[in-house]
Amino acid sequence: MKKLNVALAIFAAAVMAGNAQVSTVPVGYVTLKVKANTDQRMGVPMQRASVFAGVSTGVTGSTVTASGITSLSGANFLLVTSGTAEGKWEQIQSSTTGSLTLAASISGFAVGNSFEIKPFWTLGTLLPNGGGVPASPDVYDPRALVFLYDPAAVGVNFPSYKAYLYHAGSTDFPAGWYDNDNIDQPQNDIVLSPENGFAIRNYTGSEISVPIVGTVPNKKMAMDIVRTSSGPQDNVVYNRLPMDVTLLSSGLVASGAVAASGDVYDPGDLVYTYPLGATGYNLAATAAYFYFTGDTDFPAGWYDSSDLDAGLKNEVVIPAGAQIVIRKTRGTAGAVAWNPALPYSL
Repeated sequence: MKKLNVALAIFAAAVMAGNAQVSTVPVGYVTLKVKANTDQRMGVPMQRASVFAGVSTGVTGSTVTASGITSLSGANFLLVTSGTAEGKWEQIQSSTTGSLTLAASISGFAVGNSFEIKPFWTLGTLLPNGGGVPASPDVYDPRALVFLYDPAAVGVNFPSYKAYLYHAGSTDFPAGWYDNDNIDQPQNDIVLSPENGFAIRNYTGSEISVPIVGTVPNKKMAMDIVRTSSGPQDNVVYNRLPMDVTLLSSGLVASGAVAASGDVYDPGDLVYTYPLGATGYNLAATAAYFYFTGDTDFPAGWYDSSDLDAGLKNEVVIPAGAQIVIRKTRGTAGAVAWNPALPYSL
């Protein structure tokens, strides 16, 4: 089987959480590699360390109170770590001593539930000083680009909506990340959505290594898989764990993120996987898989939509950090959380 070109190292470090609580959090890195003259789709299988951990004393709409909350800097989100809303998260709009306001309320989040506050990854924190992405000596002639996808994009096969290059610095432009379409000032603080994958395009003639340094996910964290009423909808997501999972162990069907198909010849929701180790730009998906409920001719499980005779594909691997696209095809508009339990304990 193919594996994402990834190296993983983990070590333990003591970090400070809310209320001066000290906890040992596994910290490490995953190294993603991008071949020469190639696009590589990926995601971030590591997290930034929590800056607060506590228990809610009040939840009224989008307002949350808890002892020990202080005014926050930068872009952060609240992750629920217990109760019926465990794994759900929402961006923090504002904060002050003892309380914070979310961008939207979290359904099921209640008084007495534990939660953590985590900073979002940004271009500058995920890829400091370029983070292994080749620097462009000329800001008008990129040697590599990081493509981001719009979390609110509607439809299928939509392109990236932003491309960023890293410039090491010159007389006219300070070092930093720049919008390839608007070379004005560094964009190091661009927030990366935890629900979206991204892509790196390597224009150089050499393979590059991109180390992703952070904490190992030790709590459930959901990705919303969206379905629209206007037609099929693509969700550009990824395996957020620093370890491989299979289609069967991914939790996609159990969570409802992928609806099972009742007709093996007319599948509904599809999961697209992308080539690993291939070279070239704008590489097409390698396969589209669906889950079938089973009948006398075909047992229940995952199948390749273009090759039913190949049999069950339950053991197809989604490598650590690998991007997939979930295409929701039928049903009522809304979102379902892909929120499986962690397959390991820390």
